[in-house]
Amino acid sequence: MKSRKRKAGRVSKRLWIVPVILLLVLTLAGGAYYAYSIYQDRQAELQRVQEEEARRLAAEEAAFQAMKAFVNQDKFFEGIFVNDMPIGGMSQTAVRKALDAFEKNARDNFSVKLLLEDQILTLTPEQAGLSFDSDAIFRKAYETGRTSSAKDEREQVLERHSAIEALKTNPLKLQVTAAVDPEKARAAIFEMANSLNYDPIDAQIAGFELASRAFILEEAKPGLLVDAEAIADQLVSRLQTGEFQIEYMVQGKPVEAALYAKDLDSRLGHVSTATTLAGSSSGANRDHNISLIVKKLNGIVLNPGDTFSFNGTIGQRTAAKGFKEAGGIQDGILIQELGGGICQPNTTLYQAVLKADLEIVNRSPHSWPSSYTKIGLDATVSWPGPDFQFRNNTDYPIAIVASFKKPDIVFHIYGRLLEPGVSISLVSEHNGYVKESEPVMKVNYDLAPGETVEIRAPRTGQRATAYKVWYKDGAVIEREVVDKSYYRPIQGIYEYNPNQPTPTPTPEPTPVPTQAPDDPGEVTDPVTDPGNG
Repeated sequence: MKSRKRKAGRVSKRLWIVPVILLLVLTLAGGAYYAYSIYQDRQAELQRVQEEEARRLAAEEAAFQAMKAFVNQDKFFEGIFVNDMPIGGMSQTAVRKALDAFEKNARDNFSVKLLLEDQILTLTPEQAGLSFDSDAIFRKAYETGRTSSAKDEREQVLERHSAIEALKTNPLKLQVTAAVDPEKARAAIFEMANSLNYDPIDAQIAGFELASRAFILEEAKPGLLVDAEAIADQLVSRLQTGEFQIEYMVQGKPVEAALYAKDLDSRLGHVSTATTLAGSSSGANRDHNISLIVKKLNGIVLNPGDTFSFNGTIGQRTAAKGFKEAGGIQDGILIQELGGGICQPNTTLYQAVLKADLEIVNRSPHSWPSSYTKIGLDATVSWPGPDFQFRNNTDYPIAIVASFKKPDIVFHIYGRLLEPGVSISLVSEHNGYVKESEPVMKVNYDLAPGETVEIRAPRTGQRATAYKVWYKDGAVIEREVVDKSYYRPIQGIYEYNPNQPTPTPTPEPTPVPTQAPDDPGEVTDPVTDPGNG
Protein backbone atom coordinates (compact mmCIF):
# COMPACT_ATOMS: atom_id res chain seq x y z
CA MET A 1 0.00 0.00 0.00
CA LYS A 2 2.70 2.23 1.07
CA SER A 3 4.61 1.23 -1.91
CA ARG A 4 1.70 2.07 -4.06
CA LYS A 5 1.40 5.40 -2.37
CA ARG A 6 5.06 5.93 -2.81
CA LYS A 7 4.72 5.09 -6.47
CA ALA A 8 1.69 7.29 -6.74
CA GLY A 9 3.52 10.09 -5.00
CA ARG A 10 6.46 9.70 -7.25
CA VAL A 11 4.15 9.63 -10.20
CA SER A 12 2.34 12.77 -9.13
CA LYS A 13 5.65 14.54 -8.63
CA ARG A 14 6.71 13.57 -12.06
CA LEU A 15 3.44 14.76 -13.50
CA TRP A 16 3.93 18.21 -11.93
CA ILE A 17 7.34 18.55 -13.34
CA VAL A 18 6.15 17.83 -16.82
CA PRO A 19 3.88 20.88 -17.10
CA VAL A 20 6.52 23.01 -15.59
CA ILE A 21 8.99 21.75 -18.08
CA LEU A 22 6.45 22.17 -20.78
CA LEU A 23 5.73 25.65 -19.59
CA LEU A 24 9.37 26.39 -19.40
CA VAL A 25 9.88 24.97 -22.83
CA LEU A 26 7.00 26.97 -24.15
CA THR A 27 8.30 30.03 -22.43
CA LEU A 28 11.71 29.49 -23.80
CA ALA A 29 10.31 28.68 -27.20
CA GLY A 30 8.16 31.81 -27.16
CA GLY A 31 11.09 33.91 -26.15
CA ALA A 32 13.19 32.39 -28.81
CA TYR A 33 10.44 32.90 -31.35
CA TYR A 34 10.03 36.51 -30.27
CA ALA A 35 13.71 37.06 -30.42
CA TYR A 36 13.82 35.41 -33.78
CA SER A 37 10.89 37.53 -34.92
CA ILE A 38 12.64 40.64 -33.81
CA TYR A 39 15.74 39.44 -35.56
CA GLN A 40 13.77 38.69 -38.64
CA ASP A 41 12.12 42.10 -38.53
CA ARG A 42 15.42 43.74 -38.04
CA GLN A 43 16.88 41.77 -40.91
CA ALA A 44 13.93 42.66 -43.10
CA GLU A 45 14.24 46.32 -42.16
CA LEU A 46 17.95 46.23 -42.88
CA GLN A 47 17.33 44.59 -46.20
CA ARG A 48 14.62 47.15 -46.96
CA VAL A 49 16.94 49.95 -46.07
CA GLN A 50 19.67 48.41 -48.11
CA GLU A 51 17.34 47.90 -50.99
CA GLU A 52 16.07 51.46 -50.76
CA GLU A 53 19.64 52.72 -50.62
CA ALA A 54 20.49 50.56 -53.59
CA ARG A 55 17.46 51.88 -55.43
CA ARG A 56 18.38 55.41 -54.48
CA LEU A 57 21.93 54.93 -55.58
CA ALA A 58 20.75 53.23 -58.76
CA ALA A 59 18.33 56.08 -59.38
CA GLU A 60 21.06 58.60 -58.73
CA GLU A 61 23.43 56.72 -61.02
CA ALA A 62 20.76 56.48 -63.68
CA ALA A 63 20.06 60.16 -63.32
CA PHE A 64 23.77 60.91 -63.51
CA GLN A 65 24.23 58.74 -66.57
CA ALA A 66 21.23 60.41 -68.17
CA MET A 67 22.66 63.79 -67.26
CA LYS A 68 26.04 62.70 -68.58
CA ALA A 69 24.49 61.51 -71.83
CA PHE A 70 22.58 64.78 -72.07
CA VAL A 71 25.56 67.01 -71.59
CA ASN A 72 27.62 64.88 -73.97
CA GLN A 73 25.06 64.80 -76.77
CA ASP A 74 26.47 65.80 -80.20
CA LYS A 75 23.94 68.57 -80.71
CA PHE A 76 23.72 72.18 -79.77
CA PHE A 77 21.93 72.96 -76.52
CA GLU A 78 18.67 74.81 -76.18
CA GLY A 79 19.00 78.51 -75.53
CA ILE A 80 21.77 79.11 -78.09
CA PHE A 81 21.01 81.44 -81.00
CA VAL A 82 23.14 82.33 -84.05
CA ASN A 83 22.00 85.25 -86.17
CA ASP A 84 18.68 85.16 -84.23
CA MET A 85 18.17 81.55 -85.30
CA PRO A 86 17.68 79.02 -82.47
CA ILE A 87 20.09 76.16 -83.03
CA GLY A 88 19.18 74.06 -79.97
CA GLY A 89 18.85 70.40 -80.92
CA MET A 90 20.56 70.95 -84.29
CA SER A 91 23.49 68.82 -85.41
CA GLN A 92 26.89 70.24 -86.30
CA THR A 93 26.23 69.47 -89.95
CA ALA A 94 22.90 71.30 -89.89
CA VAL A 95 24.38 74.36 -88.19
CA ARG A 96 27.36 74.42 -90.54
CA LYS A 97 24.99 74.21 -93.49
CA ALA A 98 22.97 77.12 -92.09
CA LEU A 99 26.13 79.18 -91.64
CA ASP A 100 27.24 78.38 -95.20
CA ALA A 101 23.86 79.51 -96.45
CA PHE A 102 24.22 82.73 -94.46
CA GLU A 103 27.65 83.39 -95.97
CA LYS A 104 26.41 82.63 -99.48
CA ASN A 105 23.49 84.98 -99.06
CA ALA A 106 25.82 87.69 -97.74
CA ARG A 107 28.16 87.23 -100.70
CA ASP A 108 25.26 87.24 -103.15
CA ASN A 109 24.00 90.49 -101.67
CA PHE A 110 27.44 92.10 -101.62
CA SER A 111 27.17 94.88 -104.19
CA VAL A 112 29.72 97.65 -104.54
CA LYS A 113 29.53 99.49 -107.86
CA LEU A 114 31.32 102.43 -109.42
CA LEU A 115 29.04 104.28 -111.85
CA LEU A 116 30.29 106.62 -114.57
CA GLU A 117 27.95 107.50 -117.41
CA ASP A 118 27.08 104.16 -119.01
CA GLN A 119 29.92 102.30 -117.30
CA ILE A 120 29.34 100.08 -114.28
CA LEU A 121 32.33 98.55 -112.51
CA THR A 122 31.60 95.97 -109.81
CA LEU A 123 33.77 95.05 -106.84
CA THR A 124 33.43 91.33 -106.10
CA PRO A 125 33.51 89.86 -102.58
CA GLU A 126 36.77 88.12 -103.51
CA GLN A 127 38.35 91.39 -104.62
CA ALA A 128 37.29 93.01 -101.35
CA GLY A 129 38.69 90.12 -99.31
CA LEU A 130 35.24 89.54 -97.73
CA SER A 131 35.47 87.07 -94.83
CA PHE A 132 33.28 85.84 -91.96
CA ASP A 133 33.92 84.79 -88.34
CA SER A 134 31.58 81.81 -88.82
CA ASP A 135 34.16 79.27 -87.61
CA ALA A 136 34.75 81.14 -84.37
CA ILE A 137 30.99 81.56 -83.78
CA PHE A 138 30.44 77.88 -84.56
CA ARG A 139 33.11 76.81 -82.07
CA LYS A 140 31.80 79.11 -79.33
CA ALA A 141 28.24 77.90 -79.80
CA TYR A 142 29.30 74.26 -79.77
CA GLU A 143 31.62 74.60 -76.77
CA THR A 144 28.92 76.26 -74.66
CA GLY A 145 27.94 73.69 -71.95
CA ARG A 146 30.89 71.46 -72.84
CA THR A 147 33.62 72.92 -70.64
CA SER A 148 34.23 72.71 -66.90
CA SER A 149 37.01 73.64 -64.52
CA ALA A 150 36.15 70.81 -62.07
CA LYS A 151 38.54 67.90 -61.77
CA ASP A 152 36.00 65.18 -60.88
CA GLU A 153 33.92 63.82 -63.72
CA ARG A 154 30.67 63.97 -61.73
CA GLU A 155 31.31 67.53 -60.72
CA GLN A 156 32.18 68.36 -64.33
CA VAL A 157 28.90 66.89 -65.52
CA LEU A 158 26.96 68.73 -62.84
CA GLU A 159 28.72 72.01 -63.62
CA ARG A 160 28.09 71.63 -67.34
CA HIS A 161 24.47 70.67 -66.74
CA SER A 162 24.00 73.71 -64.58
CA ALA A 163 25.43 75.93 -67.33
CA ILE A 164 23.14 74.29 -69.88
CA GLU A 165 20.09 74.78 -67.67
CA ALA A 166 21.04 78.43 -67.20
CA LEU A 167 20.69 78.96 -70.98
CA LYS A 168 16.93 78.57 -70.60
CA THR A 169 16.71 81.76 -68.60
CA ASN A 170 19.78 83.47 -69.97
CA PRO A 171 20.16 82.42 -73.62
CA LEU A 172 23.39 82.85 -75.57
CA LYS A 173 22.88 85.00 -78.67
CA LEU A 174 25.72 85.05 -81.18
CA GLN A 175 26.03 86.99 -84.42
CA VAL A 176 28.24 86.12 -87.41
CA THR A 177 29.96 89.24 -88.67
CA ALA A 178 31.50 89.96 -92.08
CA ALA A 179 34.57 92.07 -92.74
CA VAL A 180 36.69 93.11 -95.70
CA ASP A 181 40.45 93.16 -96.05
CA PRO A 182 41.13 96.94 -96.13
CA GLU A 183 44.37 96.74 -98.10
CA LYS A 184 43.06 94.23 -100.59
CA ALA A 185 39.81 96.16 -101.07
CA ARG A 186 41.66 99.47 -101.45
CA ALA A 187 43.97 98.04 -104.12
CA ALA A 188 41.05 96.59 -106.07
CA ILE A 189 38.97 99.76 -105.85
CA PHE A 190 41.94 101.92 -106.83
CA GLU A 191 42.54 99.78 -109.90
CA MET A 192 38.87 99.93 -110.85
CA ALA A 193 38.65 103.68 -110.41
CA ASN A 194 41.93 104.23 -112.20
CA SER A 195 40.63 102.25 -115.17
CA LEU A 196 37.96 104.92 -115.63
CA ASN A 197 40.63 107.43 -116.54
CA TYR A 198 41.06 107.91 -120.24
CA ASP A 199 43.27 110.16 -122.27
CA PRO A 200 41.91 112.78 -124.62
CA ILE A 201 41.86 111.86 -128.28
CA ASP A 202 43.11 114.44 -130.69
CA ALA A 203 41.22 115.16 -133.87
CA GLN A 204 41.79 112.31 -136.30
CA ILE A 205 41.83 111.85 -140.05
CA ALA A 206 39.24 109.21 -140.87
CA GLY A 207 39.85 109.08 -144.60
CA PHE A 208 40.23 111.03 -147.80
CA GLU A 209 37.43 112.09 -150.13
CA LEU A 210 38.58 112.11 -153.73
CA ALA A 211 35.62 114.11 -155.02
CA SER A 212 36.40 117.09 -152.81
CA ARG A 213 40.09 116.28 -152.46
CA ALA A 214 39.82 116.79 -148.74
CA PHE A 215 40.56 114.74 -145.66
CA ILE A 216 37.61 113.50 -143.61
CA LEU A 217 38.16 114.61 -140.02
CA GLU A 218 36.89 113.26 -136.73
CA GLU A 219 36.58 115.80 -133.94
CA ALA A 220 38.73 115.53 -130.85
CA LYS A 221 37.36 113.92 -127.70
CA PRO A 222 38.22 115.16 -124.21
CA GLY A 223 39.75 112.80 -121.65
CA LEU A 224 38.78 112.19 -118.04
CA LEU A 225 40.82 112.27 -114.84
CA VAL A 226 39.44 110.40 -111.83
CA ASP A 227 40.86 110.70 -108.29
CA ALA A 228 41.23 106.97 -107.75
CA GLU A 229 43.00 107.42 -104.40
CA ALA A 230 40.15 109.43 -102.87
CA ILE A 231 37.52 107.01 -104.19
CA ALA A 232 39.36 104.04 -102.71
CA ASP A 233 39.64 105.75 -99.31
CA GLN A 234 35.94 106.64 -99.19
CA LEU A 235 34.68 103.21 -100.21
CA VAL A 236 37.01 101.29 -97.88
CA SER A 237 35.84 103.48 -94.99
CA ARG A 238 32.22 102.61 -95.74
CA LEU A 239 33.01 98.92 -96.18
CA GLN A 240 34.69 98.80 -92.79
CA THR A 241 31.46 99.95 -91.15
CA GLY A 242 29.70 96.92 -92.63
CA GLU A 243 28.06 98.75 -95.53
CA PHE A 244 28.17 96.20 -98.30
CA GLN A 245 25.64 97.63 -100.76
CA ILE A 246 27.06 100.76 -102.34
CA GLU A 247 26.48 102.57 -105.62
CA TYR A 248 29.16 105.21 -105.97
CA MET A 249 28.72 107.90 -108.61
CA VAL A 250 32.19 108.71 -109.90
CA GLN A 251 33.02 112.33 -110.61
CA GLY A 252 35.95 113.14 -112.87
CA LYS A 253 37.63 116.18 -114.34
CA PRO A 254 37.67 116.61 -118.14
CA VAL A 255 41.07 116.72 -119.83
CA GLU A 256 41.31 118.85 -122.95
CA ALA A 257 42.70 117.43 -126.21
CA ALA A 258 45.79 119.00 -127.73
CA LEU A 259 44.46 119.10 -131.29
CA TYR A 260 40.97 119.85 -132.51
CA ALA A 261 39.53 119.45 -136.00
CA LYS A 262 39.87 123.11 -136.90
CA ASP A 263 43.53 123.07 -135.89
CA LEU A 264 44.16 119.83 -137.77
CA ASP A 265 42.39 121.13 -140.86
CA SER A 266 44.61 124.20 -140.87
CA ARG A 267 47.70 121.98 -141.09
CA LEU A 268 46.47 119.85 -143.98
CA GLY A 269 45.97 120.49 -147.65
CA HIS A 270 47.53 120.27 -151.08
CA VAL A 271 51.30 119.90 -150.75
CA SER A 272 52.74 119.22 -154.19
CA THR A 273 52.05 118.50 -157.86
CA ALA A 274 54.13 116.76 -160.51
CA THR A 275 53.30 116.39 -164.22
CA THR A 276 54.87 114.47 -167.08
CA LEU A 277 53.62 114.22 -170.67
CA ALA A 278 52.79 111.00 -172.47
CA GLY A 279 53.39 112.38 -175.98
CA SER A 280 52.42 111.11 -179.40
CA SER A 281 55.05 108.36 -179.23
CA SER A 282 53.11 106.78 -176.37
CA GLY A 283 50.87 104.27 -178.14
CA ALA A 284 47.44 102.97 -177.18
CA ASN A 285 48.74 99.97 -175.22
CA ARG A 286 51.21 102.11 -173.32
CA ASP A 287 48.51 104.66 -172.52
CA HIS A 288 46.29 101.82 -171.36
CA ASN A 289 48.97 100.59 -168.94
CA ILE A 290 49.51 104.14 -167.64
CA SER A 291 45.76 104.48 -167.03
CA LEU A 292 45.74 101.22 -165.03
CA ILE A 293 48.55 102.44 -162.76
CA VAL A 294 46.97 105.88 -162.28
CA LYS A 295 43.65 104.31 -161.26
CA LYS A 296 45.34 101.92 -158.80
CA LEU A 297 47.37 104.68 -157.14
CA ASN A 298 44.62 107.31 -157.06
CA GLY A 299 43.23 107.76 -153.54
CA ILE A 300 45.90 105.77 -151.64
CA VAL A 301 46.31 107.03 -148.06
CA LEU A 302 49.46 106.44 -146.03
CA ASN A 303 49.40 106.89 -142.28
CA PRO A 304 52.39 108.32 -140.41
CA GLY A 305 55.30 105.92 -140.64
CA ASP A 306 53.78 103.85 -143.46
CA THR A 307 56.02 102.89 -146.39
CA PHE A 308 54.68 102.81 -149.93
CA SER A 309 56.01 100.15 -152.30
CA PHE A 310 55.15 100.33 -155.99
CA ASN A 311 55.62 96.59 -156.51
CA GLY A 312 53.92 95.81 -153.24
CA THR A 313 50.91 97.88 -154.30
CA ILE A 314 50.66 96.95 -157.97
CA GLY A 315 52.07 93.43 -157.90
CA GLN A 316 53.35 91.55 -160.92
CA ARG A 317 52.19 92.97 -164.21
CA THR A 318 50.14 90.26 -165.94
CA ALA A 319 47.55 90.00 -168.67
CA ALA A 320 45.07 88.70 -166.08
CA LYS A 321 45.36 92.06 -164.31
CA GLY A 322 44.62 93.90 -167.53
CA PHE A 323 48.12 94.91 -168.58
CA LYS A 324 49.00 95.01 -172.27
CA GLU A 325 52.25 94.71 -174.16
CA ALA A 326 54.08 97.91 -174.91
CA GLY A 327 57.65 98.97 -175.59
CA GLY A 328 60.27 98.23 -173.01
CA ILE A 329 64.01 97.63 -172.79
CA GLN A 330 65.51 94.35 -171.67
CA ASP A 331 69.27 93.83 -171.76
CA GLY A 332 69.51 97.09 -173.67
CA ILE A 333 67.15 95.84 -176.41
CA LEU A 334 63.74 97.31 -177.19
CA ILE A 335 61.07 94.62 -176.75
CA GLN A 336 57.33 94.39 -176.25
CA GLU A 337 56.45 93.46 -172.65
CA LEU A 338 53.40 93.38 -170.39
CA GLY A 339 53.12 96.64 -168.49
CA GLY A 340 55.40 98.65 -170.76
CA GLY A 341 55.15 102.35 -169.93
CA ILE A 342 54.34 102.13 -166.22
CA CYS A 343 57.63 103.73 -165.22
CA GLN A 344 56.30 107.10 -166.39
CA PRO A 345 53.48 107.38 -163.79
CA ASN A 346 55.92 106.00 -161.21
CA THR A 347 58.42 108.72 -162.13
CA THR A 348 55.68 111.34 -161.86
CA LEU A 349 54.78 110.04 -158.39
CA TYR A 350 58.47 110.11 -157.43
CA GLN A 351 58.70 113.78 -158.32
CA ALA A 352 55.51 114.67 -156.42
CA VAL A 353 56.90 112.84 -153.37
CA LEU A 354 60.15 114.80 -153.59
CA LYS A 355 58.27 118.09 -153.76
CA ALA A 356 56.27 117.07 -150.66
CA ASP A 357 59.53 116.48 -148.78
CA LEU A 358 58.71 112.84 -148.02
CA GLU A 359 61.44 110.28 -147.34
CA ILE A 360 62.68 108.29 -150.34
CA VAL A 361 63.47 104.74 -149.29
CA ASN A 362 64.38 103.15 -152.63
CA ARG A 363 64.73 104.59 -156.15
CA SER A 364 66.65 103.44 -159.21
CA PRO A 365 67.31 105.27 -162.50
CA HIS A 366 66.54 103.76 -165.89
CA SER A 367 69.17 102.19 -168.11
CA TRP A 368 69.34 105.51 -169.94
CA PRO A 369 67.57 108.84 -169.49
CA SER A 370 63.89 109.02 -170.42
CA SER A 371 62.49 111.64 -172.76
CA TYR A 372 59.51 112.49 -170.53
CA THR A 373 61.55 113.99 -167.71
CA LYS A 374 64.80 115.73 -166.96
CA ILE A 375 67.86 113.53 -166.54
CA GLY A 376 68.30 112.30 -162.98
CA LEU A 377 64.63 112.74 -162.06
CA ASP A 378 63.32 109.39 -163.35
CA ALA A 379 62.48 106.28 -161.31
CA THR A 380 62.29 102.84 -162.88
CA VAL A 381 60.34 99.82 -161.64
CA SER A 382 60.38 96.20 -162.70
CA TRP A 383 59.19 92.87 -161.35
CA PRO A 384 60.37 91.67 -158.91
CA GLY A 385 62.81 94.58 -158.74
CA PRO A 386 63.91 97.28 -158.74
CA ASP A 387 61.12 98.85 -156.70
CA PHE A 388 60.20 102.41 -155.84
CA GLN A 389 59.52 103.02 -152.14
CA PHE A 390 58.94 106.05 -149.97
CA ARG A 391 57.88 106.58 -146.37
CA ASN A 392 55.40 109.00 -144.86
CA ASN A 393 57.80 110.67 -142.45
CA THR A 394 55.24 113.28 -141.32
CA ASP A 395 52.95 113.26 -138.31
CA TYR A 396 49.83 113.20 -140.48
CA PRO A 397 48.37 110.91 -143.13
CA ILE A 398 49.07 111.71 -146.76
CA ALA A 399 46.91 111.01 -149.80
CA ILE A 400 47.90 110.40 -153.42
CA VAL A 401 45.65 111.91 -156.08
CA ALA A 402 46.47 110.86 -159.64
CA SER A 403 44.95 111.47 -163.06
CA PHE A 404 45.75 110.80 -166.72
CA LYS A 405 44.17 112.82 -169.46
CA LYS A 406 46.48 112.54 -172.41
CA PRO A 407 49.06 113.85 -172.57
CA ASP A 408 49.07 114.93 -168.90
CA ILE A 409 50.02 112.43 -166.21
CA VAL A 410 49.48 114.34 -162.96
CA PHE A 411 50.18 113.32 -159.37
CA HIS A 412 49.26 115.36 -156.29
CA ILE A 413 50.25 114.82 -152.68
CA TYR A 414 47.84 115.96 -149.98
CA GLY A 415 48.77 116.00 -146.32
CA ARG A 416 50.98 118.00 -143.99
CA LEU A 417 51.52 121.45 -145.46
CA LEU A 418 55.00 122.88 -145.77
CA GLU A 419 55.71 125.99 -143.75
CA PRO A 420 53.89 129.13 -144.93
CA GLY A 421 55.54 130.60 -148.02
CA VAL A 422 57.76 127.52 -148.54
CA SER A 423 57.82 125.50 -151.77
CA ILE A 424 60.12 122.94 -153.41
CA SER A 425 61.14 122.68 -157.05
CA LEU A 426 63.31 120.03 -158.72
CA VAL A 427 66.34 120.64 -160.91
CA SER A 428 68.95 118.33 -162.35
CA GLU A 429 72.55 118.74 -163.32
CA HIS A 430 74.30 116.78 -166.05
CA ASN A 431 77.64 115.47 -164.81
CA GLY A 432 79.20 114.14 -168.00
CA TYR A 433 79.38 111.12 -170.25
CA VAL A 434 80.90 107.65 -170.01
CA LYS A 435 82.13 106.22 -173.34
CA GLU A 436 80.76 102.81 -174.22
CA SER A 437 83.06 99.92 -175.14
CA GLU A 438 83.74 98.83 -178.71
CA PRO A 439 80.81 96.85 -180.14
CA VAL A 440 80.70 93.08 -179.96
CA MET A 441 80.72 91.38 -183.37
CA LYS A 442 79.19 87.88 -183.51
CA VAL A 443 79.36 85.55 -186.52
CA ASN A 444 76.01 84.29 -187.69
CA TYR A 445 76.07 82.11 -190.79
CA ASP A 446 72.31 82.10 -190.91
CA LEU A 447 72.51 85.61 -192.25
CA ALA A 448 72.94 86.33 -195.89
CA PRO A 449 76.57 86.44 -196.93
CA GLY A 450 77.97 89.80 -196.09
CA GLU A 451 74.82 90.80 -194.12
CA THR A 452 75.20 92.63 -190.79
CA VAL A 453 72.38 93.01 -188.24
CA GLU A 454 72.28 95.30 -185.21
CA ILE A 455 71.21 93.31 -182.12
CA ARG A 456 71.74 96.06 -179.55
CA ALA A 457 72.63 99.63 -180.30
CA PRO A 458 75.48 101.18 -178.35
CA ARG A 459 74.69 103.94 -175.89
CA THR A 460 77.01 106.36 -174.20
CA GLY A 461 76.71 106.39 -170.41
CA GLN A 462 75.78 109.52 -168.50
CA ARG A 463 75.87 110.87 -164.96
CA ALA A 464 73.51 113.34 -163.30
CA THR A 465 72.65 114.86 -159.95
CA ALA A 466 69.11 115.85 -158.89
CA TYR A 467 68.39 118.61 -156.41
CA LYS A 468 65.50 119.88 -154.32
CA VAL A 469 65.53 123.64 -154.29
CA TRP A 470 63.73 125.20 -151.35
CA TYR A 471 62.05 128.58 -151.71
CA LYS A 472 60.72 130.91 -149.04
CA ASP A 473 58.46 133.64 -150.36
CA GLY A 474 60.09 133.23 -153.77
CA ALA A 475 63.70 133.32 -152.56
CA VAL A 476 65.99 130.27 -152.56
CA ILE A 477 66.79 129.22 -149.01
CA GLU A 478 68.32 125.78 -149.54
CA ARG A 479 69.60 123.46 -152.24
CA GLU A 480 69.54 119.79 -151.30
CA VAL A 481 71.00 116.83 -153.21
CA VAL A 482 68.28 114.29 -153.89
CA ASP A 483 70.20 111.52 -155.67
CA LYS A 484 73.04 110.86 -158.03
CA SER A 485 72.15 108.83 -161.11
CA TYR A 486 74.45 106.69 -163.22
CA TYR A 487 73.20 105.59 -166.63
CA ARG A 488 75.79 103.01 -167.53
CA PRO A 489 77.20 102.81 -171.07
CA ILE A 490 75.74 100.05 -173.23
CA GLN A 491 77.99 98.12 -175.55
CA GLY A 492 76.63 97.59 -179.04
CA ILE A 493 76.12 94.04 -180.34
CA TYR A 494 76.14 93.08 -184.05
CA GLU A 495 75.83 89.81 -185.93
CA TYR A 496 77.27 89.26 -189.41
CA ASN A 497 78.05 86.60 -192.00
CA PRO A 498 81.72 86.86 -193.01
CA ASN A 499 81.49 84.47 -195.97
CA GLN A 500 81.24 87.21 -198.51
CA PRO A 501 84.50 89.09 -198.52
CA THR A 502 83.09 92.39 -197.68
CA PRO A 503 84.66 94.77 -195.25
CA THR A 504 83.43 94.58 -191.72
CA PRO A 505 80.99 97.39 -191.28
CA THR A 506 81.94 100.01 -188.82
CA PRO A 507 78.83 101.51 -187.26
CA GLU A 508 78.61 105.22 -187.20
CA PRO A 509 79.06 106.64 -183.71
CA THR A 510 75.83 107.39 -181.94
CA PRO A 511 75.49 111.12 -181.30
CA VAL A 512 75.63 111.89 -177.57
CA PRO A 513 72.23 113.32 -176.57
CA THR A 514 71.54 115.26 -173.48
CA GLN A 515 68.15 113.59 -173.59
CA ALA A 516 66.89 110.56 -175.48
CA PRO A 517 65.03 111.82 -178.57
CA ASP A 518 62.14 109.50 -178.03
CA ASP A 519 60.82 107.54 -175.06
CA PRO A 520 60.82 103.84 -175.95
CA GLY A 521 58.67 103.01 -172.94
CA GLU A 522 59.88 100.88 -170.00
CA VAL A 523 63.65 100.81 -170.07
CA THR A 524 65.49 98.27 -167.96
CA ASP A 525 68.71 96.36 -168.09
CA PRO A 526 69.52 93.04 -166.42
CA VAL A 527 72.69 94.51 -164.88
CA THR A 528 71.03 97.44 -163.13
CA ASP A 529 67.34 96.52 -163.42
CA PRO A 530 66.80 92.76 -163.09
CA GLY A 531 63.57 91.62 -164.71
CA ASN A 532 61.60 93.72 -167.12
CA GLY A 533 60.02 96.92 -166.02
